[in-house]
Order: sequence, then C-alpha cells, then structure tokens
Amino acid sequence: MHEGATSNDAADFELTPSAESRGVSLVADAHVDDQRLSLSIYQAIFEHSLDGVMFTAPDGRIFAANDAACLLLGMTEDEIIAAGRDGIMDPTDPVWDDAVQQRRRDGQMRAKLRVRRGDGTVFLAEVASVIFEVDGEARACVFVRDTFVQPPVSHRHFAKVDTPGGPEHDFGVFLETLSPREQVVMAYLGTSMTYRDIASELCISPNTLKSHVKAIYRKLGAESRSDALAKARAVARIA
Repeated sequence: MHEGATSNDAADFELTPSAESRGVSLVADAHVDDQRLSLSIYQAIFEHSLDGVMFTAPDGRIFAANDAACLLLGMTEDEIIAAGRDGIMDPTDPVWDDAVQQRRRDGQMRAKLRVRRGDGTVFLAEVASVIFEVDGEARACVFVRDTFVQPPVSHRHFAKVDTPGGPEHDFGVFLETLSPREQVVMAYLGTSMTYRDIASELCISPNTLKSHVKAIYRKLGAESRSDALAKARAVARIA
C-alpha cells in the first residue's frame, strides 16, 4: 500500500478489474451475442424454410419438425417425433441404409430416398443431412424436399393396356420383377441426369449402377436407355 492510501482505497484498487480481465469479459459477452445470433438464425430457418426441417439424433430419434415437414408428411409434429426415422422411411428402399452409412462415415449425406407419409403413401424425396454436436451430444439436421418425381413404387399407379401384338399387360407385373434398388433406378432413368449423377445421388458406384441398368434392360427386352423408357411408357401408358 502506498503512503497516504487508506484500507478502503486498497480494497477499491484491488476490486478494479484489470485490462486483461476486462478483455476476457468483452470476449465472453461477444461470444454470448454470437450464440444468440446463431440461435435466432437457426430458429428463423426452422420456422420459415419451405423445405421440411427436422432436428434428430443419428440413432433415428426425432426431436422437432417444422411446419413444412408436417405438411409434407401429413403428420403433426408429435406424430413425427413418435414415429422417428423408422416411421417415415420406406423400409423397402435399400438406399436408406447406404445413406445412413454415408452420414455415419462422412458426417453428412445427400440422396433421393423414398419417404412414407402418415397415410402410408410413398414419395421420392431429396434428403440432406449433417451431423453436429450440441453440448457434447451428436445431433443431426435433416432437410426433406419433395422432388415431385413419381417413382414407380406400386402397380396401382399403372393401368392395364393392350399392346400391339400381345395380350393385356399390367405394368405392376413388370415392377414386381425388379428389385427395390432397380425400381429406384428405373425412376431415375426418366430424368435428364447422367449415369454418374444418378450413381452419386444413390450413393453407389457407377459400375454398380450399370449393373442395375443392365438388369432393367434385360427384363424389359431393351437395348438402350431411350428404348427402355419407350417400352416402359408403351406398357404403362405414361408420357
């Protein structure tokens, strides 16, 4: 204590924050502000996104679903949470397993997957997901968008028609000869996507995709992609 200073003066001096501690406090305040900004941004995305957004766990639990997800799936948020991943995925779509494995390996994934609505109908959705940590717990954000591409998942969507030179045919009979993976590939053949792009979307190698395509050609008696589509459309009466 310097000469002339009282004990109260010393106490006041010792309680005065140092420049270093003031800097730490400012950094902490800035960090809190950043967290609040981040939370408000995430909240805005969750509430106002036109795509379905769900906050989940890697094990398939669902903690929250936005209004767009509820509308897309035809379910309430409580129903989606209760259903979990197993309740909204199409169990006949093998691409789901590949996508989940890719996310586990890479921390993220993007794929077109068959998703099941609350009424049991199935649609092809573009699904993107990334894993992150919250307080040391692994969590995932899942974005779901209806591609408006109707995959040939059930024979009920196709009419019976008489083809030239042959008896009445039901396209569902043809579909039943395809494996679940081939049915998914068949849906993509009608798009403008290249084989490499399709393989990337389905999380499989180009060679594996070619094997599926060859199997489809063989079952349709087709020689090429355009030939396969033409024969499929002739039988199923789809434009």
